[in-house]
Amino acid sequence: SDDRFSIRPYLPAPFGFPDLNYSDFVQRLRTLPIDRSHIVEEAYRPDLVSWKEFGTTKLWWMIMAYNGLSISDLKRGVKLSIFRMGDLESLLYDLMQEANLRRDQG
Repeated sequence: SDDRFSIRPYLPAPFGFPDLNYSDFVQRLRTLPIDRSHIVEEAYRPDLVSWKEFGTTKLWWMIMAYNGLSISDLKRGVKLSIFRMGDLESLLYDLMQEANLRRDQG
């Protein structure tokens, strides 16, 4: 299910909008190794980058967070670093296991 790629579980929103600077998930996402590069063809369209790289539009925000960019930074010709889906899946699995462990201990 693409629900695992939703922004809500991973980013706290203390002021009503997600804050990338205070997210453990984003900090860990940024440690994933770079697998490949992507040159932006369509300005301001991170959903299209996600679709071309992963076959889903749901990962756009992770790509942007991984690169430390906002949508306004996404201009034609910008080079993005792309992580491997397998590395992302491993990170999501680790986070789920950690959450289960905390729940069981709490």
